[in-house]
Amino acid sequence: MKALDRSRRACLPALLLLAAPAALAQEAATAQKAATASEAAITPADEVMPSEALLNEYMEHVDFLASPFLEGRLPGTQGMEIAKDYMQYFFDRAGLEPGYGREVTDRNPWRQPFPLAGQHSLETIQLSVGAQAPLAIPDAAGNSGWGALGDARGSLVFAGYGVESAPEDAEALLDYQGFPEGTDLSGKVAMILRYEPVDEENHSAFGARRRSAASELKGKLEAVVERGAAAVLVVNKPSPRSTRMPRLVHRTTWSSGLVDVPVLLVSQETAQALIDGTGSKVALAELDAEANRQGIVRDLGGEVHVQVQGEYRSTIAENVIGVLPGRGKLANEVVIIGGHLDHLGKGGFGSRASNEERGKVVHPGADDNASGCAALILLAESLTQAYEGLPADQPARSIVFIAFSAEESGLNGAEHYTKEPVYPLEQTSLMINFDMIGRIENRRFSASGLSTGDGLQEFIESLSSRTPLIVNADPGVMAASDHWRFVQKKVPVVFASMANIHDDYHTPRDTSAMIQPLEAVWATEFVHEMAFEAALRAEAFTFVEPAMASRRSANGNQAKVVFGVNIGGEVDGGGVLFQSVSDDSSAGRAGVQGGDILKRWAGEDVKDVNSWRAQLAKMNPDDEVEFVVLRDGKELSLKAKMDGR
Repeated sequence: MKALDRSRRACLPALLLLAAPAALAQEAATAQKAATASEAAITPADEVMPSEALLNEYMEHVDFLASPFLEGRLPGTQGMEIAKDYMQYFFDRAGLEPGYGREVTDRNPWRQPFPLAGQHSLETIQLSVGAQAPLAIPDAAGNSGWGALGDARGSLVFAGYGVESAPEDAEALLDYQGFPEGTDLSGKVAMILRYEPVDEENHSAFGARRRSAASELKGKLEAVVERGAAAVLVVNKPSPRSTRMPRLVHRTTWSSGLVDVPVLLVSQETAQALIDGTGSKVALAELDAEANRQGIVRDLGGEVHVQVQGEYRSTIAENVIGVLPGRGKLANEVVIIGGHLDHLGKGGFGSRASNEERGKVVHPGADDNASGCAALILLAESLTQAYEGLPADQPARSIVFIAFSAEESGLNGAEHYTKEPVYPLEQTSLMINFDMIGRIENRRFSASGLSTGDGLQEFIESLSSRTPLIVNADPGVMAASDHWRFVQKKVPVVFASMANIHDDYHTPRDTSAMIQPLEAVWATEFVHEMAFEAALRAEAFTFVEPAMASRRSANGNQAKVVFGVNIGGEVDGGGVLFQSVSDDSSAGRAGVQGGDILKRWAGEDVKDVNSWRAQLAKMNPDDEVEFVVLRDGKELSLKAKMDGR
């Protein structure tokens, strides 16, 4: 990796020079040191200590991308635009080719644009029936963001659960049909029940252990809107196997995208009030009971007014893509190295900060994932240099560098790339994903997902002697970052990250001051070795379906229970971070929330994920367990009844 000098720094785009004078002043100071340092390229572990110049360069990139000036790199903001310009500039300077080629002139050839669900700024919502006064909001209804802005008036029609038919794997109610042939809901306000038909014990009437595919909201909403419904009211009720009433949802801003008509989530009391307001002499409980046995579409008459007012602003996100062209017979095969550039802005979603900070304080995202994007820049330069040093007749795969956008809101950038790849995915031998390498503790580095490629485990283990890091070569796959979209498309992956999640994750405390550059550069050097060897390897890696659902615990026995959480990782000092929680699960019914850290389980301290899995393996369905989570700095004692797997 060549050190930065003043003349090269002077080539920064004018936008960046104007944007962050303080950051650039710091860069100039470190560049002065770098100018006298070694300009050696990234080397393997035979030269253990990286040069001061390389460490400085790495931190310059992290400092800039995590600067408060960039305001958390939320897609659609000026800060994210500057971050994309920054990545493009350094990809270009390293010698990469634009993802779409330099011959493209009608748009930016470095960028892959894709739409995100637009942002609605919600002003008011109103719900009324007939000549009655509007119902009290938010007590009666909530705007979930499932629909769009709009103003609709129409007669009320009850459409059961909105389920088209019994799911393919149904074990009961096999002839369930939600809509008679020719059902026309044009101009009407459709009222549907949340989730799916249930039996007398509130279990799925289709025979699913918890919920079936028929309960998915998108399909239900589309079913009534395709038949002409002008608005939809979703009646809030407990899900199958749950006795806990879900909360109404009230949002001032949200991302919609399911259907293009207003959708409100209403309480059962509100639903009955609307039915009464139409003059119908029927109880919601009677309609509910009938919908649990068979499909039902019943006109209730009256006139319901649904109004959702606000402003809509579309958002176009962009992946930044550069290509190091391959050579010879392997040139059309690909190794991808990626990492997400976006973060949470001020924490309007996904934040683990205190209630006082969420939505108000910049979340810099230094480790998540300025640390990975800084590595992308270093690798663009070091791998370009390595290719320049190859013999003229050496075949090599093309290496595609991608700074993904909109990872935090649902892996959207990676998903779009897999739908519209620069090179066909069947020509992609390996995808390496960086996410959070900036705070590696005790030299513990995780390279996971290795069960996705034939021979990938052995390949990574054979390289582990080339780094001072302790490499955890993990066959398991976590669906927690951009590599997951490639797994879904049957591409072998390596997820490069720290071994443990720190407590500053998704908070304003994730700053560049906390980054440990030595370990991060070691990780970057190791991925250089990994990518370079994968690019020159005679045979491509072939995909192997990972057995994610049957991942085994430490004692070798598959757990008979499921808790219902997505694990974000381990936490320094002990504990397991829960990234998200399913409402319809043991954890959801117990009151667990995304961002909670599990500290104790059944009276025992939770040290890490494996120790907790070993405890789960000892449990049986319907067992009750007491546990302790850390939330907003306070310990909470909770109790759960375990679901069977």
